[in-house]
Amino acid sequence: MVSNGSSAQMIKGVVLTNFMSYENSYVPLEPGLNLICGPNGAGKSSILLAISVVLGQAYTERSKRLSDLVKWGHDEARVTLILDNTGEKRPFPRFHSDLVTITRVIKSTGTYYYLLQNKSAPKSAITDVLLSLGLNPDNILVIMHQFMVGRFAAVTAQDKLKMLEEAVGFESYREEVIDARQRLESVASEEHSLAQVLESTKETHDYWKREYERYLQKQQLETKLEALKRELLWSRIQRKKEALTHIEARIESKTRALQSIENKIQELAESKKKRQAKFDELNLGRMELEDSRVELVKQLTTHELNIEWTTNLLQNFQSVEAEQEASPTKPDLQSLDKMKSSWREMAEDSQGKLVRVKEKMAALNEKIADTSGRLEDALTRLIDTNVEYEVSGFKMKLLTEEVADLQAQVRLAKEELDPMVAAAEKAGAAMESPRKNLEIMLEIGAVEEQMRPLSTLSADVEKMYSSYAKVYEELKQKADQVAQNRQEVLTELDKRLSRWRDVLSSFLEQLTGRYNEILGTVGATGSIRLISSRDIEKCGVEIMVGFKGNNPTALDAFTQSGGERSIAMMAFLLGLQQHITSPFRAIDEFDVHMDPKNRELVTQLIMSSSGAMTEGQYVAITPGQVNVTENSHVIVVQNVAGTSVVSELK
Repeated sequence: MVSNGSSAQMIKGVVLTNFMSYENSYVPLEPGLNLICGPNGAGKSSILLAISVVLGQAYTERSKRLSDLVKWGHDEARVTLILDNTGEKRPFPRFHSDLVTITRVIKSTGTYYYLLQNKSAPKSAITDVLLSLGLNPDNILVIMHQFMVGRFAAVTAQDKLKMLEEAVGFESYREEVIDARQRLESVASEEHSLAQVLESTKETHDYWKREYERYLQKQQLETKLEALKRELLWSRIQRKKEALTHIEARIESKTRALQSIENKIQELAESKKKRQAKFDELNLGRMELEDSRVELVKQLTTHELNIEWTTNLLQNFQSVEAEQEASPTKPDLQSLDKMKSSWREMAEDSQGKLVRVKEKMAALNEKIADTSGRLEDALTRLIDTNVEYEVSGFKMKLLTEEVADLQAQVRLAKEELDPMVAAAEKAGAAMESPRKNLEIMLEIGAVEEQMRPLSTLSADVEKMYSSYAKVYEELKQKADQVAQNRQEVLTELDKRLSRWRDVLSSFLEQLTGRYNEILGTVGATGSIRLISSRDIEKCGVEIMVGFKGNNPTALDAFTQSGGERSIAMMAFLLGLQQHITSPFRAIDEFDVHMDPKNRELVTQLIMSSSGAMTEGQYVAITPGQVNVTENSHVIVVQNVAGTSVVSELK
C-alpha cells in the first residue's frame, strides 16, 4: 500500500448515539485487520454504515432517507469518528491535537450537519481532506457494503476499472488522459467553432473583399476619370490656346492687310487727287475748246447767215433789176450796184471766213474729240480710282471691324482661359493631348457609365475590408495555431494514453499474479485483463475466474454461483490490498454464499494478508465464527433487548 504520510491507524474509534439500533456505543478500532462478527441482525453492518455516513458516502443500503437512521423515538442521531491526526503530515494541519473528531448529526426531519472538533463545519471541509488521503467512501473497492459483492460483479468493466484506478492511486494517469482528451475536445471544439466562425467570417470577408475590389476599381476609375478630366481641361486649354493663337494670327494677318489697305488708300488718295486734277485740267481744256467751238459755231453761223443774207439780197436785187429793166422807167441803179458789189464782197468775204471757220471747226473738233477721249479715259481712271478707293475704304472698315471683333474674341478667350488654366492647374500639371475633345468626352462618358454601379461605394468599404481582413487573418492564424495545438494535444494524449496503458498493464500483470496465487488455494485460476480501446472511457477491466479446472470466464452476476463470485471477489480484493492507497478499507459479509470450508479458507487468507499489512486499517464483517489470531482485532456485536451492544475480544 502506498503511504500517504499518516499513521497506520486512521480511525481510533466510532461513537454511535441513537443511531439505528445503537443508543450510546463506542466501537474501538485498531491498526490492521478489525474483524466484526456477531449473529445476523445484531447491528454489525450498522457500524460500517455509520462510518460511511460520517465519511460522506452517498450509499445507504438500509435506509432510503437519512431520517430513517435515527433510532425510533429520538430527535437526532450522532455518529462521531475519532481520527488519528499524527504523522509527518497531519490530515487536519490546523488542529495541533493528535486526535480529531468528526461528527455527523442527523435530525429526524432528515436534515443534518457536521461538527469538526465539536464546531460546525461544511461537509466539503471533511470530504476534501478524506479525498486528499485517498479515501473515497463511494468506491466499492474501498468500502464494500452488504450484498455489494454481487453488485460489483454486475458493475460494468469500465466502472470496475475506474474504481480500481482510484483505489490504487492511478486516477492521476486517467485524469491526465482525460485532461488531455478534454483539452483535445476543447481544442477540437474551438477548432470547429473557429472553422464555423472562419467560414462565416470568410463569407463576410469575401463579400467585403469583392466590395473592396469594386472600391479599388472605383478608385482606379476615379483616378482615370480625374486624369481624363484633367486631360480634357488641358485639351480644352490647348484647343483654346490654339484657337487664340489662330485668332491672334488672323489679327496679325488682317492687321498687315489693314496696313496694306491703308497704304493703298493713301496711294489711291494721291492717285485720286492727281487724276482728279488731270481730269479737271482736261475737262477745263475741253470746256475751253467747247467755248472756242461755240465761238466758231457763232462765227460759222454768222458767216452762213451773212452769206445767206447777201445771197438773198443779191437774188432780190437781180429780181429788182429785172423788173427795173422791164419798167418803162429805168430808175437809177448805180447806188444799188454799189450795194450789190458791197454785198457780193461781203458774201465772198463771209464765204472765205466760213471756209476758214470750218477749217478751224474741223481742227477744233479733232482737238475736242482728242480731249474728250483723254477726258473720258481720265474720267474712267478717276472713277476706277474712286471705286477702288471706296472699295479699299470699305475693305478697311470691314477689316477694322474684323480686327476689333477678333480682338474682342481674344479678350473673351483670355478671360475664359485664365480660370480654365487655374482650374486645370488645381487638377494637375499641364499636359498635351493629341486627342480631340470629343474623343476624350466619349471616354469620360464611358468611365462614368462604368462608375455608375459603383457610386454607392464609400471609403468605409476599405475600413470594413481592412477590419474583416485583419479579423480573418487573425482567425486563420488562430485556426492554424489551434490546429497545431490540437496536434500537440493529440500527441500528448497518445503519450499519456500509452503511459496510462503501460502502467495499468504492468500493474494488472502483477495483480494477476497475486490473484492467481490466492485463487490457487481454492483450486481456481483466473486473470485480470484490460479491455482496451482508443477511448479511455470505453476501456475496462475484466476479472476472469475458472473453478474446478474450467477455463476462466468473465466474472459477472450470472455465470458464477454466489459463492464463486464471493471467492473470486475476495481473491481480487486481497490481491489488491497492498496496492490500495486508502488508509481505511472495509467489506461487509465477505463470506456470504460460501460453504464452511471456503469461508474458513477465505477468513484465513484475510488474516494472513492482514499480517502483511504495514499501514492502514481493514474492517471485515462476518456473521460466522472466527478463530482469533495475533494479527486481528475482533469486535463482537450482539443485540440485547433491541439494542446493539459492542464488546471487544483481546
